[in-house]
Amino acid sequence: MAYSAHPNARVVATVLVAAALSFSAATAAPIIQPGPPGEPAAELAAEAVIKIANTSYSVVDVRFVQDTIPHHHQATEMAALVKRRTNASEYLFVNGISAALTALVNELTEGYRDAGPAAVPQELAAKPRPGESNGISDTGARQILKQAIEAHGGYDALRAASTWTAEVRRHQRGSHYEMTNIYRPGMIRLEQDLPDGGRSADVIGHPHCWGKHGPFSMPCSVETRENDRPRVVMEMAAQLWTLLGNDWRIEEQSGEQSAQDGVRTFVAHYLPLDTDVTFGIDAASGLLSYMTVKGTKEGVFGTHRHEYSDFREQCGVLMPFANVKSFEGDVWVREEFLSLKCIAVDESLFTRPTQVENGFTRTSTIEPAVLACAAPGVLDSLDIEQVGAPLQLIEKTGAKAHCVPVASPPLDAPEGVSIRQLEGRKSVEAYFVDVTGEDHVKLLEPVRNHAERNGQQLSWPLLLRRFDNDGMGLTGESVVLLAMPVETSSFEPL
Repeated sequence: MAYSAHPNARVVATVLVAAALSFSAATAAPIIQPGPPGEPAAELAAEAVIKIANTSYSVVDVRFVQDTIPHHHQATEMAALVKRRTNASEYLFVNGISAALTALVNELTEGYRDAGPAAVPQELAAKPRPGESNGISDTGARQILKQAIEAHGGYDALRAASTWTAEVRRHQRGSHYEMTNIYRPGMIRLEQDLPDGGRSADVIGHPHCWGKHGPFSMPCSVETRENDRPRVVMEMAAQLWTLLGNDWRIEEQSGEQSAQDGVRTFVAHYLPLDTDVTFGIDAASGLLSYMTVKGTKEGVFGTHRHEYSDFREQCGVLMPFANVKSFEGDVWVREEFLSLKCIAVDESLFTRPTQVENGFTRTSTIEPAVLACAAPGVLDSLDIEQVGAPLQLIEKTGAKAHCVPVASPPLDAPEGVSIRQLEGRKSVEAYFVDVTGEDHVKLLEPVRNHAERNGQQLSWPLLLRRFDNDGMGLTGESVVLLAMPVETSSFEPL
């Protein structure tokens, strides 16, 4: 798709050219161009009319396309917000709007890219908008970025290595664990083995993040989304090439190289999250040194900072194998890559699962386990090897025991701690969102209804677990799981 003046404009210009040639040769009658409202008209020379006719596109055309792409992209983001917050039929029209605008954005982007550098007239390149670098100067922000891209391996090599998986060891305030990160531009999937043998998976990134447990997937809270701003843009040390795309706008530069730290900086605006990111590039090597971005952590607004080191050649490019993450100067995570592979990733890994109705029920299985049970808070002070998520056992009388699965019973159980053997049984499970689980009697209704529909007799005790659904702490996005065993001789019937 190429951009040009409106067809009617060219027809008018052709007529004007003919008029210019005939009138100038015969009568020398003037050609008048009406002025804007309140301004006088101007007389056009024949040469000016011919120039208009030869214009395929103007500075205004290019600027219009440049501004229209993010404008329509933001509209699709607004439509996505509506779809995530309501299913009311009167708002379903946004689906059509989103689809139409997405197609238009793709068409505009494709046409603009096809036109290539020639699509930007010299007048436009020489006159950037306020606060925007045109990349002409050797010391400009865009030039710093291009040098960094070359230092990491070059645009083509970085783009070819844009999807990868990494085995990561994370040190987070006293705890150490390993996880698998799967990367694609703008999104990260975090996978981690759980103590109970399961595996968690959270996806963060544009256009929104979500966590999930069991059948539930929910949009992240405001605080989690604030946290995901740095988590997305700051995991992209090998994705610097994306800064030249339509999701980013280079905003400004620091000026000259700093004599103190030998780092050149520039600011880029990440359009999908409306976020400014400061990039620090080592002046000697051209490699990415750090990034900073504003965001919220535990209710406090401040500056996140990621520092990169231990660059190694992998997949034909230089990637950092060490990353230190801090907030307002306080280091809270250190990560090191144990291995890294550049492979094509399955897009389904980044596809939002279908949300199910609150109170979802299903027939499942309670796995056998050894439980250490005590009053709330007692288990936290014990030196025991926990192998699963904490849970509550609730008896028919309403008595509650707080328990954790353990690898083996302690030889001498401390006072106030009881050891219980949980037998494997078929069960009925129910999931609930954003509830405390205190009123278990009320939550039992869908469990009873499920059992009745399937001819099942339920037994005590009831098992209750509360999960943090998005991996970012209890920010209001919790899932409560209720499970009751199907009747056996070992349990008292309901």
